[in-house]
Amino acid sequence: MKNGSYNTGLIYTDSDNCIGCNNCIRECPELKANVCLQRDDGSFKIYTDEKECILCGTCLDTCTHGVRHFIDDADDFFNALKSGRKISVLIAPALLLNYSEDYQHILGFLKDKGVNGFYSVSYGADITSWAYLKYILEKGPQAMISQPCPAVVSHIEMHQPELLRQLMPVQSPMMCTAIHLRKYMNITDEFAFLSPCIAKKVEIGSTRGQGLIGYNVTFTRLMEKIRAEGRSLRTYTPVNDEIEYGMGGLYPVPGGLKENVSFYLGPDATVLQAEGERHLYPYLKELPSWINRVTDTPHLIDCLNCGRGCNFGTATEGRHHHTDYAQIAAGRLRKKVKTAPEYVREDGTIMTSPEERYAGLNEYYKELKLNDFLCNYNDREVKDRPSTNAIRDAYASMYKTTEADKKIDCCSCGYATCEKMAEAIAYGINHKENCVYYIKAQLRTQLEGAQRIVDAFSSISELMGQLSTENVAISKDTDDINKRVEQAVDHSGEMQQALLEVQDVFKSLTASIGEITNIARNTNILSINASIEAAHAGQFGVGFAVVANEVGDLAKKSMAAATKNRDNNENISKVLARLAESTKTLADQINEIRQATDAITENVGGIKTKSEEIVQIMDDLNA
Repeated sequence: MKNGSYNTGLIYTDSDNCIGCNNCIRECPELKANVCLQRDDGSFKIYTDEKECILCGTCLDTCTHGVRHFIDDADDFFNALKSGRKISVLIAPALLLNYSEDYQHILGFLKDKGVNGFYSVSYGADITSWAYLKYILEKGPQAMISQPCPAVVSHIEMHQPELLRQLMPVQSPMMCTAIHLRKYMNITDEFAFLSPCIAKKVEIGSTRGQGLIGYNVTFTRLMEKIRAEGRSLRTYTPVNDEIEYGMGGLYPVPGGLKENVSFYLGPDATVLQAEGERHLYPYLKELPSWINRVTDTPHLIDCLNCGRGCNFGTATEGRHHHTDYAQIAAGRLRKKVKTAPEYVREDGTIMTSPEERYAGLNEYYKELKLNDFLCNYNDREVKDRPSTNAIRDAYASMYKTTEADKKIDCCSCGYATCEKMAEAIAYGINHKENCVYYIKAQLRTQLEGAQRIVDAFSSISELMGQLSTENVAISKDTDDINKRVEQAVDHSGEMQQALLEVQDVFKSLTASIGEITNIARNTNILSINASIEAAHAGQFGVGFAVVANEVGDLAKKSMAAATKNRDNNENISKVLARLAESTKTLADQINEIRQATDAITENVGGIKTKSEEIVQIMDDLNA
């Protein structure tokens, strides 16, 4: 998913530093207001969707990493003052209660910056009370929901439009102030609102805002600007807001509206209260199922987003403090406002009965027209809940297949229930990887695979051990082969030398046979000559002729034998030559075998070393 359409509202995430801890999701009352996006590096970041966010501020409270921030109009406001624009400020009553000691000096600072006029919204709250009472008494008790809180209005418009008909159609104190100033006092200045609330910007920009107010300047940003000046507030000339107000000053206090209604209608007036993000929105979700069945319909349901009231609104510095300064200041204010001009008789005494006080209120505002202070709301488009199939697929993606699996509700994903997480996945605003159950299932699968790998490693380790042993045996056998080859080489050399010597002997023998052949040939010639001479001698040469014949026969036999031996010797010499050549070839082959066995020995040694290393690694992995 891309973040181009997210993180563009009044509350946004410093996404680079978000660690995806889900705290903002956990506390947010609106399922679709936070969107979990995965970046290219695999990390998850939580963004805000301004189309779903009601600006309740819970994420600002719960973000312990300081990556949720808000914006207001403070910079634009001060730049406009600097440019000479004529601007008056409407002051939320919470400013007085939060900074009771410095209140007038804060106004002095603003005066110094060029603010033209100051008007407390407390008197606009008196108008709101007057309009509420007038509407209730004309229509009768209808369990109408109060609307001073813009976060509540946004929730109903965006997420629970079935309650729009029960939302009081009377403007907030801020708007009642602005309308009164423009229509009844003819103030033409631009208006800025000194605000304890981020969400007031939405009201200002809505159709019911009528374009009357240009700037929502929060207490937090205002005080930052003041401190940035580096001057003590006490150096600014104190300024007091000029319009008197009554019970409306108690609006920012929890139960302030109820106190107003009781003040005018008496203690029997039924005003229900629902305050605080954790309580209010579940309360509103259940409201349609029971409110129309109660016997005594309440006059009003006072709803505030902030549990401690507007005094500790979403844009106040004291929101995260556990002090009671504002409540103590409210106690002092309560004593003061009950003596406002509308509650004083002509003789100067204070009205005490609710009926008389309400009559005095009507008299005080007799010039006002109720319709000027009424408003309409927007029925914004609400996304349909994902289909049953989409929810089922979301459960399945998290490996949640049984009813027990679907009700683990560990809240690690930020949602209160697995069902909400399944909805978020079906909406496409979260991922299965944010589910701890899914991660555990993945880890189990990975661990099972890892165990199989470990088991395989064990088998491999065992085989490598055997291989190492066999390598040792092979190495030993190769050494033996090398020794035998060396011996064969030595014997081959000796044989070759012996064959050479035999060849030399046969060469000598061949030479001797040649001499014998020559002698036999000469002897034969001599025997022939002797036979001739014996023939000449006649009878005296007979015996000599016999001897000569025997010698000739012997010479012939000797010459024949010598000739035969010579032929045999030549054949033997040829065989010996071939044998010598074969012996040399054998010697060369034996040398090659020795070189090969040397290489085998070297490789087996390397295999043995690597096998030992692998076995060690396997042992380490098993450990």
